[in-house]
Amino acid sequence: MRRPLLVALLCLCASASALADKVTMTDGRVYEGRVLAENDKEVKIRTAKTTLTVPRNLVARIDLGASLLDDRDKKLEALETSRPGEYLDAAEWMLGSGSAVWDPEMFRRLCAIPVALDANAAFRANLILGRGWDSHGRPDDAAEAWLRAAAADPVNSDARKLAKGAKATREAAARRSIEALRDGLNRAGNGDIEGAIPLIRSAKGGPGAEVAEKALGRTLESLMQNLQRRIACKSCDGGGQIACPLCKGTGTLDCSECGGDGLRTGFRVGIDEQGFEALVCRACYGVGDVLCPNCKAERDLMFVTGTKENEEKKREKTGPVVHTTAGHEVQEIRKQINLRNYTSGSSKVLEVIASPVDPGGKRTCPGCLGIPFDPPAETLDGKSLASAAKELDTRLANNAPLLPDAPPVELYESELIADRAWLYTNGRWVNGK
Repeated sequence: MRRPLLVALLCLCASASALADKVTMTDGRVYEGRVLAENDKEVKIRTAKTTLTVPRNLVARIDLGASLLDDRDKKLEALETSRPGEYLDAAEWMLGSGSAVWDPEMFRRLCAIPVALDANAAFRANLILGRGWDSHGRPDDAAEAWLRAAAADPVNSDARKLAKGAKATREAAARRSIEALRDGLNRAGNGDIEGAIPLIRSAKGGPGAEVAEKALGRTLESLMQNLQRRIACKSCDGGGQIACPLCKGTGTLDCSECGGDGLRTGFRVGIDEQGFEALVCRACYGVGDVLCPNCKAERDLMFVTGTKENEEKKREKTGPVVHTTAGHEVQEIRKQINLRNYTSGSSKVLEVIASPVDPGGKRTCPGCLGIPFDPPAETLDGKSLASAAKELDTRLANNAPLLPDAPPVELYESELIADRAWLYTNGRWVNGK
């Protein structure tokens, strides 16, 4: 039986700062943005950061209204490369009245394009960029932007003050990272592996990593894996994977279109018998369930073909076998099956048989990052761990800066806009100058 989707229209006079459309999933997640399309199989929504297509049977509710995304699109579509300052105006709007549709990647692009067009925009662009990162809890990125601002206008007192503060912020972060790594190495050497893992993980790739790796004679990544293998993760019992919370480990979800019986909605058994193509549920292809997109489940579908006579004589079932993956079933099936009349070449489809899901039903455990309990035969080299920790202590005790005092090479992120996608139309950036 079809399960109706509750659609509630929000009042158009709702607060202008609220996002228009809300898509609430059956697992409680909520996506806010603009619903672009919906049908019996899927709902497409564009959020402030990306465009998502979700299976309709996983949607519990849709609320519609007016959107700041419309305002943002109008501002972006009006941008012209002949007026680089307006890109920065749009970036500042995103930090103020347009903060509800903040998109970090779009914000970065808005601050990079005008500098590529006019080097004189570098100071203002990097000030805006620094403010944006700082207000969104990204101090390292803010420091990088402010250093660029100082490089763009070395005599500006505000820029020098910001650059000085940026250097202090980066130094403090470097010191915390090295201290965490030192403490993690000491814990590992003293046998507290469970306490060592999060500390070393947080410092991996940080300013002390190279010093530690040289003293250890191995990468921190390999050390992390070695340590994790010695601990039976409580979240997954040491297996490295957990049951998918959406499908409860089955890899499939009941088809909401047909209620799980595989029949077209409204089909009357014994009355509407007109062949498989007339009775089959178009959402699940007659098998009664769909693959879970959360755990990226996969399985084979056999489209049994032949004649009614062959079926009645119970001959061996044969037909094309299609390997399907969650979210791509239609595209994969259409390569071999005509879904309009359910035929394969000149043969009619009589039945669809689903194989067990494999892989599916599992997700990488976030606690151990998918590394199963498998203790290495060798013992930990406590001497090298202590030596690496001592090297880090020496570096911390030294009065020299922990980070190199080198100015940024360029005044904007050129790689970000190397595609020359500088104009915005129909919801995306396109090439243009």
